[in-house]
Amino acid sequence: MSINAYPGPLRRVNFGWINESFQLFQRDGWIWAFAVFIYSAIGGVIGGGTELAFVLTGHPLTYPVDPMHPSLSPFAMFTPAYFQVLGINTLIGLPLTGFFMGGLFRMANKSVRGQPLDISDLFSGGPTVLSFILLYIVFGILLYIGFGCGLIFGGFVVMSFLFPAFSLLADGEGVSSALSKSFNGVKQDWLQATALTFVFCLLYIGTGCCIVPIFVTIPMGFIISALACRDLINGPAPQVQAYVAPPGSWPPPPNVNANVYSPPPAPTVWPPKSEPVEPAETDPPTEHEEPSEQG
Repeated sequence: MSINAYPGPLRRVNFGWINESFQLFQRDGWIWAFAVFIYSAIGGVIGGGTELAFVLTGHPLTYPVDPMHPSLSPFAMFTPAYFQVLGINTLIGLPLTGFFMGGLFRMANKSVRGQPLDISDLFSGGPTVLSFILLYIVFGILLYIGFGCGLIFGGFVVMSFLFPAFSLLADGEGVSSALSKSFNGVKQDWLQATALTFVFCLLYIGTGCCIVPIFVTIPMGFIISALACRDLINGPAPQVQAYVAPPGSWPPPPNVNANVYSPPPAPTVWPPKSEPVEPAETDPPTEHEEPSEQG
């Protein structure tokens, strides 16, 4: 008797993504490192250049603060020029971030799919700029709420739920659809996803003080997002062997390994029994009927 395959347990978050992301990074390491360097250098030049321009024109960004007489306002040390620089950097930084993030996440999707990478992929995020800007605004608001209401734990929960959404955007998914699919893909294993996000953040912070390792962990973050999108959302559901119960017992006990139940056995339907049909008797010709003439 053959056993049919039925959908197995829900997709799970895999801590092996950290190791797999490092292996994928090694395949195109120099391209990843160069792409991150270009993005960081352009962002640093724009941000630092704006601040330097205000300072050189005689607009200091902060007031001198007397540590013996701290101000009651946390913003008292900042001058109006500081908020002007902040606004300019935000107007320039959001489109810049949306453009390059689209390219970096597209690179991650290609890497996970086994496609070759090129440095020109970094500049391929033009079609998704607006989507990434909107998602970053939503992500920032939710992250602020998460850290504010749930302390550190709430922030990591928000990051884990929205992590795969960025890879979906890079593939052309809409913002609302990407958020919905990301949430539905993570919710069945959100606690382990939060733990994975926390572990990777520790790894990222640990390499932040070193120049070379951070050019490895940054690409790994993009690749992990693509791996989560692959396994939790886009990948096929795992298939397992169904549990076959002894005849006559239903429902069967659950399969401990697969956590699924086998479907009830299909009832055997026999075709209806047909009654024998007797041949029709021909009546003899009556006395009023004349026999037919044979030609």
